Amino acid sequence: MTVLSFLSNLSRRLVLSGDEKCSIAVSLNMMHSHFKNWDHSCYVINKFHFGSYQRETILPRWADADSDVDFMVVFNNPYNYQPQTFLNWLRAFAESKYPLSFKRQSFPTVVVELNHIKFEIVPAINSWGYKIPTKESYYNSWEPTDPLLLKDKVTSANLLNSNVRPLIRIMKYWNARNGKPFASFKLETMIAEHFYWGCTNLEDCFYSFVNSLVVNYYLPENKKRLINSIKYKVKLAKQYKNNGNVNQAVLTIASIFD
Repeated sequence: MTVLSFLSNLSRRLVLSGDEKCSIAVSLNMMHSHFKNWDHSCYVINKFHFGSYQRETILPRWADADSDVDFMVVFNNPYNYQPQTFLNWLRAFAESKYPLSFKRQSFPTVVVELNHIKFEIVPAINSWGYKIPTKESYYNSWEPTDPLLLKDKVTSANLLNSNVRPLIRIMKYWNARNGKPFASFKLETMIAEHFYWGCTNLEDCFYSFVNSLVVNYYLPENKKRLINSIKYKVKLAKQYKNNGNVNQAVLTIASIFD
C-alpha cells in the first residue's frame, strides 16, 4: 500500500452507501409530504435541502455522529413575524409529525434526529434573497444567507480538480476525529478556495492543503496543537517516502486519523 492508495481507500469509505442514500431520500420525501399537510403550510413558499448532503460531502454517521441534512423552509411573512415565531412553528411541526424522534431547538434550527440521520430544519424568509435568524440577536432579527454559495464553490473547484470532494471528506473526517477544531462549513470553504497548483492526485492535494494551514498566535492552544501535529506528520511522511520507506510513510499518514 502507498500513501495515495491509503487516502483513496479512505475517501471511498467516507462516501454514503447506497442504503444510506436511499434511507435519506425516503425521509426527505416524507418530510416534504408532512409540510404539505401542516397547519401553517399556507405560509410556506419553498422548502429544500442544502448543505453537505447536497454538496455530496456529507460523512456517514459512523465517521461523524453529527452528520445531518440541512432543510430550509422559506416562509411568507406578511405580518413581519420575528424569527422565534417560525422556530416555534417548526418545533411544533417536529413534535407533531415526528413524535417518536428526538427533537430540540439548536441555535437557528430545529433538529429532528432519526435512527439513520439528523435533519436540521431552518426557517427563512425571502426578502431580496434568503434570510435566516440571527444568532447574535437571540433570534429577534434576520440576516442574509446564500445556502447554495458553497455548493457552487465546491462544484467549480471539483471540476478543476476532481480530488476536491474526496479531500473534503478526508479532512472532515480528521476534523470530526479531533473534536472539530474547524467548523465544517469553514473547512469546506477553505478546501474549495485553496489553489492546488501542480497537484495531480489526492495525495498531492492532501499535502498541499495541510501545508497551507496557518498557526496564528490568537488560535486556541488545542487548535494550534492539532494543526501543528498534522503538518508535522505530513512532513515526516514525505521524508519517509523520499527515503524509500513507503510503509512507514503510510503508517504515519494513517496515524493522523487514529
